[in-house]
Amino acid sequence: MIGHHNNEKKFMEGALKNGGNKYFTVYGRWGNQAGEVVRSLCRNLNHIYFYAGNASEMQQMKMFASVIYEHYGISGEADSYDEIFHTIELNEDRPLVLIIDEIQNIVKKDPDFIPALSGFLGRIPSERRTQAYLCSTDVSWVEGSSDEAFSKPRNYYGDRFKVEELDFVELVRLFPKRTMKECISMYGVTGGVPDYLPYWSPSLTVKENIIKQILSPRGGLFNEAENFLKRELRETAVYETILGNIAAGNTKLNSLHNKTGFSRAKISVYMKNLAAFGVIEKVSSLETGGWENAQKGVYKISDTFIDFWFTFVYPNQSDLHNLTPEEFYEKHIEGRLDSYLERTFVKVAGEYLKLLEKAGELPIKISKVATWIGKDGDIDIILQNDIRENLVAVCNWEKEYFDYARYEQLEQSLRSAKIKAKYRYLFSAGDFDIRLKTMATADESIALIDLTSL
Repeated sequence: MIGHHNNEKKFMEGALKNGGNKYFTVYGRWGNQAGEVVRSLCRNLNHIYFYAGNASEMQQMKMFASVIYEHYGISGEADSYDEIFHTIELNEDRPLVLIIDEIQNIVKKDPDFIPALSGFLGRIPSERRTQAYLCSTDVSWVEGSSDEAFSKPRNYYGDRFKVEELDFVELVRLFPKRTMKECISMYGVTGGVPDYLPYWSPSLTVKENIIKQILSPRGGLFNEAENFLKRELRETAVYETILGNIAAGNTKLNSLHNKTGFSRAKISVYMKNLAAFGVIEKVSSLETGGWENAQKGVYKISDTFIDFWFTFVYPNQSDLHNLTPEEFYEKHIEGRLDSYLERTFVKVAGEYLKLLEKAGELPIKISKVATWIGKDGDIDIILQNDIRENLVAVCNWEKEYFDYARYEQLEQSLRSAKIKAKYRYLFSAGDFDIRLKTMATADESIALIDLTSL
């Protein structure tokens, strides 16, 4: 298992301690290791693990029975899940954790599984503490159509937990010898997906890793973005067309309609599917008195690795196959990467502000996190408390230093949005204009944060 997964550990510890005879759903994007997280955290417990591959209803049951019977050193066949669970009941006298990976491959085809599991848990004495963890990489199914299937026998359904990509802090801990700038660059390419990080060599530069692992046909992440979409979706040509256009800056429905030739209705359906898998999201500005000055209906690619591929590689596939990886990088990525990483720096800044609040070092208690996408300028982060006091933050990654003009642009955006900022936090990958340093010294409401502070 790659990463620390502190949130997952807390969830599992709480469930194991207080959950009783229950079953839980643990899920996450392909590559986020939902099943591996559960297995790792249960490795010292009495447990049975079953991976539900893609099989017919009858074959799946046979394979599940085989794993259970082998665990108890017995032989036989089963005609139902009730019979399999009865076998566990007869042969187990200790607390047990049952882990079933890719559970959607069972439940989608066999409506009898969940009732059989629920009945089994209901028959086990409470002191024997038996739990099941149903793991899945099918995010949209878990969050949508599976709700009714999982929660019908409510007495025994505990909760669900989503395994996310690693936080930036967790990624930094995994690469302690890399500079903060290198870690942010790595985060901006891999997105903190645990399965991608083993391909990233600590001994190579960001450029060398991208060339070796993403642009080379022998690289571990070559074509991974398209492979990910193929695992989750059909008609990938339509999805890739939409994603390619969003990455190119066509971020509104009408713009996508004009550029792709697809009907608005068709685009909406496909966008909904992409959002269900966490690939895209609709970005909404904070509703303020300056609502007429905000851009509305803006979409962005929220999956970082997908975003990287469709920004740099997808529109240049002829060169990907015609040039050497080094030549491709120099032609299509070299001069644009810092501009692209600006959005990653904003994400890191947001995580940093939440950590400050958690440590009691933020001047307001956050009740709302938002952004402002204006017609004439953006506000990267807006944090608001219960009485609508605002802390705003803007970030500079690309330029050598945070200049005063960027601060003036922030003030103009605040006027356009018609909001007041009680606190202003300025983040920079480089230095700050001397006027900003003077202002921050005299005014406690202005904070200057560079990479050494993160």
